Amino acid sequence: MDFSNFSGKNDAPTEAERRLIEACATGSPASCHDLEESERAVSASLITALATNRFRHRDWNDWELHDLGLMLSGATIVDCVDLERRRIPSALRFISCDFNEGIDLDSAVLDGDIFICDCSVSGTFCLVDAIISGRLRADATTFENSGGDAIRAQAVKTKGWLMDRAKVKGRLDIRGAEISGQFSSLGATFENAGGDAIQAQGVRAIGWFMDRVTVKGCFDINAADIAGQFAADGATFENPERRAIHAQEVKATGWFMDGATVKGRFDINGAEIAGQFAADGATFENPERVAIHAQGVTATGWFMNGAIVKGCFGINSAKIIGQFVASGARFENSADDAISAQNVTAGGWFMREAKVKGRMNIAGAQIDGQLVSDNAIFKNAEGNAIQAQGVDVVSWFMNGATVEGSIDITSINIVVQFSANGAKIENPEGVAIAASFSNFGGGLFLVNAAVAGGLVLAASAIGKMFNVAGASIRASESRAIDLRDARIIAATELDGAEIFGNVDARRGRFESGLNLKGGSSLPHR
Repeated sequence: MDFSNFSGKNDAPTEAERRLIEACATGSPASCHDLEESERAVSASLITALATNRFRHRDWNDWELHDLGLMLSGATIVDCVDLERRRIPSALRFISCDFNEGIDLDSAVLDGDIFICDCSVSGTFCLVDAIISGRLRADATTFENSGGDAIRAQAVKTKGWLMDRAKVKGRLDIRGAEISGQFSSLGATFENAGGDAIQAQGVRAIGWFMDRVTVKGCFDINAADIAGQFAADGATFENPERRAIHAQEVKATGWFMDGATVKGRFDINGAEIAGQFAADGATFENPERVAIHAQGVTATGWFMNGAIVKGCFGINSAKIIGQFVASGARFENSADDAISAQNVTAGGWFMREAKVKGRMNIAGAQIDGQLVSDNAIFKNAEGNAIQAQGVDVVSWFMNGATVEGSIDITSINIVVQFSANGAKIENPEGVAIAASFSNFGGGLFLVNAAVAGGLVLAASAIGKMFNVAGASIRASESRAIDLRDARIIAATELDGAEIFGNVDARRGRFESGLNLKGGSSLPHR
């Protein structure tokens, strides 16, 4: 029976339909850009018949679909293209076409690529359970179904998903998709404010690339398995006061967000990153709430140089095989923990010239290298600025640092040395440095430091040298330095120090002498 569902007058084919029928038989593209609008219409039913190689008509005897498939540009398809559960033997390629009622490829099997590039799709583009032997490509295409699914492709299987510079208004749902190549949406825009903009839970892909993307709504990639890198450099994710990125227990060989902006909560706890996490120059904003939740994450390195975090950065119990580096970064959460890194494990911890407003809590951390915060600023004047009870670290350097609030390093174990030369540490109404029951294997150095508040080293062991030469230590109470029951194995250097308050060294052991020369003063109050 002849196909009869054409779009022209009196059920005749439009010029676009004639061109498409003939092009499909010869393996050539059907270009309709030069046609009048009325002649650019193509029946959705015709596309279904051609794509499945079932088109029959007396005017096109012996018509067969060419192996290169269907290629159409510049046309308008008024009705929904229904290819649900169909077998499509060749590729589908649409360029600069308008689909007014969506496309249905649910449970379809496509032997080849599907290209929908520089097109406009209104309604839902459906690909649930579809199997595509090639790639899906939708570069520069606009998908619009505001308030609903713009693209619904749960459990789709394809060799690649490419939608660079696309615009999606409504939800992209690719939960459970299996992408045996890359997902790429470079420079794309996804908008579904207040809901899920991208729902990609449980996706499997070789790589995931969304540099310079804009996402308004939640990006949910929870439990995804990415065999390669995740990259979102320069991207923007916005879902204020809600989850902006939900990536719990995701797996990837690297996670890159250099220069990205996240407004809302970034949740990546339990993630397994076989390489580096990098967010140099990124901004994370969720004020007075959790901005980054990375509890229990594993990575070979973590880099946030120059990053800005407004809200809590929570990385408790994380395992970082290499270094944590946040030099020049800013962490702000004045009412609570700005950095919560209890029981974290890292090969080194570097925060040179960083600024922390709120508490840095690294209690119980295991740092197998150096902790370096030279010239950093820590402000939490109403409590502990640094809480590091029970930390185990090779060396700790905070030369030239400024601390407003107390430093609590009770029961710390420092294999080599603690050095805060030239630092300014202020907690004038209480203890500035609490370090009882601690071990400083290579010495404790506060040369030329200015300390407002007490220095408590009761029952601690200090090896090689205890050096506060040229320092100023002012206590609000009578005891400026508490060395009761302390053991100082090497020299104690107070040359030129100004100590306003008592030095209490009852039962203390000074095994290599005490140097007070140079006019050191020990006034009592």
